[in-house]
Amino acid sequence: QMKDLELNEEVIQELLMIPTNLEVKRVSCDLLTLKVPWTSLSSKPVIVTLNQVDIDLREPDVIPPSPTILKDMSKTEKKEKKNDMVENAHMIINRVNISLQTLGGGVVTILLENVDVLTTNQHWQVVELNHANLVDKEKGTETSFKKLTIKSINALLTTSRSFPILHNMPIEILLTQKKKLKEQTLLTADVQFVFEDVSFNWSRADYLSLVELFQGFQECLARPVPPSSANIPTLQSSDSKNGKDAKALPAIPTQILPSKKNEDDASEVRYQVRLDKWAFNLMEAVDKAVSGYSFHGQGLMVEFSSGTAVRTRLPIDFKRSSVGAPPPPPTT
Repeated sequence: QMKDLELNEEVIQELLMIPTNLEVKRVSCDLLTLKVPWTSLSSKPVIVTLNQVDIDLREPDVIPPSPTILKDMSKTEKKEKKNDMVENAHMIINRVNISLQTLGGGVVTILLENVDVLTTNQHWQVVELNHANLVDKEKGTETSFKKLTIKSINALLTTSRSFPILHNMPIEILLTQKKKLKEQTLLTADVQFVFEDVSFNWSRADYLSLVELFQGFQECLARPVPPSSANIPTLQSSDSKNGKDAKALPAIPTQILPSKKNEDDASEVRYQVRLDKWAFNLMEAVDKAVSGYSFHGQGLMVEFSSGTAVRTRLPIDFKRSSVGAPPPPPTT
């Protein structure tokens, strides 16, 4: 057992594949326990149990490059059994508190309860570890799969007031990672958040606050992340090379210029939020009567990745109905 741990922010940022558009400022854990199956390490995972984890995420004024601590370690060390033990560990987290804030304003407080992280095969089935990953020796790649089951997620948005966004909803997160087989460096990753059946009940004021939050989140993710191994050359005129005084050349705004990617910066992380069955209820109490709109359907999809715009796909069977005397529809 280990108590009152302060974890390395950059390692957590890289391990959880959080784009540096949202920087991990602090991570702590009050209690960690390990259970190691010494006689069957090749087929059974190490069980890591965390009691409570607190994570603080903030959008920085200047976005830093993505950390490469784990990537650098994989280049200098051979892949050994101890690395497999960490990567394939069965993680159980009783409670996770996340505080998230963008420059657009507002703080989202997220509570996750009973988080279970398991290594699976490509069909999201739990199997023996030596049968879980897909190895392509011709292309020199290895693909791994993890399933995160969260029994309950609660989210609270705080601006000039506070109101719940999500309440007691279960969620499943499916993670696919493709790495180089030799160097074990990340090539691509897909993170899918799956809600099977959700219902949201918001007022008009709640809706407008959420639109503002969503716009701030879009602007945050659309900001480019500078390459981790970029070496910006110092520009000099021919006069300065000859030892003569010369006017300094203007600085290059690296935050907005597209940079040339090298092989080490070629990894891409894609995120997808999937609502299999959903309902949005926008209701107002008018003269003790409730009225408003109800939107419902199946298969709503939201996709995004760092440095790109957020894309939303509505299903074909999207429907809207009104209840009572509807108020004017919300404007954005």
